[in-house]
Amino acid sequence: MRICPLAHLLPVAACLLLSACSPARTLAQKSNGDPNWRATPVYGTITLRGGFTPDPTTASVQAGGSSRNPIQGSGCTGYLSLSAPDVDLNYTAGSLPLSISAASGSDISLLVYTPDGRWLCDDDGADAPLDPKLTISNPRSGNYNIWVATYAETSDRPRATVAFSEVGREAGTSSSSSSSSSSASGNLPNWQANPTYGEIRLDVGFRPDPMVRDVTVGGSSRNPVSGTGCTGFINMNAPDFEVNYTAGSGALPLNFYVKSKVDTSLLIYTADGRWVCDDDSNGLNPLVSITNPRTGSYQIWVGAYAESGNLAGSQLLVSELTPQW
Repeated sequence: MRICPLAHLLPVAACLLLSACSPARTLAQKSNGDPNWRATPVYGTITLRGGFTPDPTTASVQAGGSSRNPIQGSGCTGYLSLSAPDVDLNYTAGSLPLSISAASGSDISLLVYTPDGRWLCDDDGADAPLDPKLTISNPRSGNYNIWVATYAETSDRPRATVAFSEVGREAGTSSSSSSSSSSASGNLPNWQANPTYGEIRLDVGFRPDPMVRDVTVGGSSRNPVSGTGCTGFINMNAPDFEVNYTAGSGALPLNFYVKSKVDTSLLIYTADGRWVCDDDSNGLNPLVSITNPRTGSYQIWVGAYAESGNLAGSQLLVSELTPQW
C-alpha cells in the first residue's frame, strides 16, 4: 500500500483516492523554505470554470530560477524561483478531472500547490519527451499555484507553455473552439525563441499608449499558419517582438498594428495559445485586436508580402485605445 506523505493534511480515504490523479510520484512532502505560494504570480492568474473553452487553455511563462526545488518527492526536480509562482489557476471545479501540463524546448518539470494544501510534482509525465503533466481526478475548487522548473540552473530562462485541460489535452495541443484562432500547418514559427527586437512588460492602463517599436519586417519563410490574413514572409526562427501583458478586468482591448511604407502582415501567438493573423485592415497595414486579452506573453511576427529579410522603416504599435493610423 502506498503511504500518503501528507496524511496530517488529508483523511486517509482522500489520500488513497489521490492514487487516481496520476502515478504516486505526484504526491510530495513539504519542507522548510517552501516556495512562496501566497505571492502574486509572475505571469498572472487564469480563472476557469468546469466545462471551460478553449480546452486546453494556456498561459506563457519563462521557466526556471536560481533555487533548487525544495519539495521532497518523486518528480520534484529542477530549479525555480522561490519568491512567487509562475502562474495561478483560479478554478471552479465541475465533474471532470483537471490536467495541468507544460511544454518547452528545454527539459522542464512542474510543481503545483493545490487548494487543499498539497504539493504535487511531475517531471516527464507528458506524452512529449521531457515535458511534465499532472492529472487530478477529483479536483477541488480554489487556487492552484504553479511553478515550471528547469532541469538545470540557468540564467537564460526558457519559454514554456502551461496548459489546463479537462479532457487530457497537453500543452502544445491546439484547440479549434475559437473562431479567431488559426490552424497550424507544417512546422510552426519558433515562438519559444528570444525575440529579435526585444520584449517589454505592459500592465493594463500602460503609458505611453501606443507603445511603439521600430522593426525590420519580413523574412525568408512563408507564414505556415493557415487562416484569413495569414500571408506573407516571416522569420521562422524567432518572433520579432514579445509583449508580456498583465490584463485588467477585460474592459480594454489589446491592439497590435503596424505602420509601414511596404505591404505588411501580422502573426501573433497569444497568451491563451492561439495563432492569430491579419493582413490589410487599414490599407496595406495589419491590425489584430484582442477584445478580452489574457495575462501572459504575446509573440509577434511582422511579415512582408514579398520574400525579403531586409525591409526596414516599419513600426509595431501596441495599444489599448483606438489605433492611431
